[in-house]
Amino acid sequence: FIVWNNSQWGAVASATRGVYPDGWAVRTNNMPFTDLSPSIDFDESIMAAGGYGEKITSADQVPGALQRALHAVKVEKRQAVLNVIAAPR
Repeated sequence: FIVWNNSQWGAVASATRGVYPDGWAVRTNNMPFTDLSPSIDFDESIMAAGGYGEKITSADQVPGALQRALHAVKVEKRQAVLNVIAAPR
């Protein structure tokens, strides 16, 4: 699994922008009920269950992380989670 982790509930933010494009929340970029920080360490959660987990904080880490995760799944027969940390939109 790949988690695109921006610590935000994007569906609510998108809906707010769509319904109230000129509203206070959009103008101030302060959207109630969208902030999910501090984020769960999804990578650590899967490791606690015996799977492979890795936190990715930059794009250059992706190719290696994908290879390690695929190895864990295909060779080691474990589940894998890549927790890709991204900026909120």
